[in-house]
Amino acid sequence: MPANAPLTLTIDLSELPLRDSYRVEIVDAAGRPEFQQTLVPDKGRLVAKTGRTLPAGRHWVRLYTSNEPDNPLREYGVTSE
Repeated sequence: MPANAPLTLTIDLSELPLRDSYRVEIVDAAGRPEFQQTLVPDKGRLVAKTGRTLPAGRHWVRLYTSNEPDNPLREYGVTSE
């Protein structure tokens, strides 16, 4: 993904438990929060528009159910260049 460009994440929920809402979090390589949003699924997916840019480097996208905020369902590594 390009660094310093607005980021939109689309997350497929087809293999995850269906919930009313999910929390998406992005952290940097050191674990510092960069973005957080609670989303309602639409047609089996989540679309998170961060509205901000991320600097070059490694980032982690974490997905949680809203009722289990300390137990991530999935974690995805992404690199911005």
